[in-house]
Amino acid sequence: MSKIWLMILVLAVNNLFSQQLKQIRLKVMTLNIRYDNPDDGANAWPQRRSIVVQTINQQQLDVFGLQEAQFHQLTFLDSVLSDYHYYGIGRDDGGVKGEFSPIFYKKERFILRLAQTFWLSENPEMPGSIGPGAQFPRILTLIQLYDLKTQSPIWVANTHFSHVSDTARSLAASVLMNKLRQYISEQPLILIGDFNAEQNSRVYKIFVSDSEIKLKDTFFASIDGHAGGHQTYNGFGQNQNPTIIDHIFCNDHFDVLKHYFLPIKKGDVFISDHFPVVAELRLKDK
Repeated sequence: MSKIWLMILVLAVNNLFSQQLKQIRLKVMTLNIRYDNPDDGANAWPQRRSIVVQTINQQQLDVFGLQEAQFHQLTFLDSVLSDYHYYGIGRDDGGVKGEFSPIFYKKERFILRLAQTFWLSENPEMPGSIGPGAQFPRILTLIQLYDLKTQSPIWVANTHFSHVSDTARSLAASVLMNKLRQYISEQPLILIGDFNAEQNSRVYKIFVSDSEIKLKDTFFASIDGHAGGHQTYNGFGQNQNPTIIDHIFCNDHFDVLKHYFLPIKKGDVFISDHFPVVAELRLKDK
């Protein structure tokens, strides 16, 4: 008789955890913050940085990735975003030189278990290495977090592909997918970044057609549909085309509840030459 009651108790606890899990959301953002270029005039970093901080705080993000962040920009953000820890290194030397593609995560919710950076070149472990056709080093930031709310590991990858070469982007996609296959085995995965590749591009299709990693674009997978316009790259108002090159992908461990862009402009000042992309996810009960 005691075994029956024990089984009932176990089933009840499992059911309770399953119901709780369905209420837990994971809010993710990607944003190319634009490097600190004084020639940007009214949209230079000193005028925009408070908008970036305000947006992050207002969105109450759990995880977010940035691109083009220079060390002093990253130091500033780290100093004012007290709820977050981050991991990231400079692409030029694996230290503080060059742009970063950091990942920030809520320090009260997550424990960092593993952190790696790879160069999107023919020598992924060589700091500063440049892929064929690219002008600059490009990197993949990959971390594993332990989520204290869902009691499960989550992988997050953040990247920034070449802006000049489809050859470089194709190689970058190949290196990235190989690293995901190497590190991630049937675990929750979120891939974010500025891919400089639109949804009809050959590079984009590499991600959504892979039969092993099985990524889906949260833009299309969202239960509530997409909101916030049809443009991520705005060029500080100079680009009027519906250009979507910043993406959030996830694997089938997640339901996608919401997906939207944040076309933020305060007066004449844009948050960046890219708009933030946000997705709200829910870990499936597996």
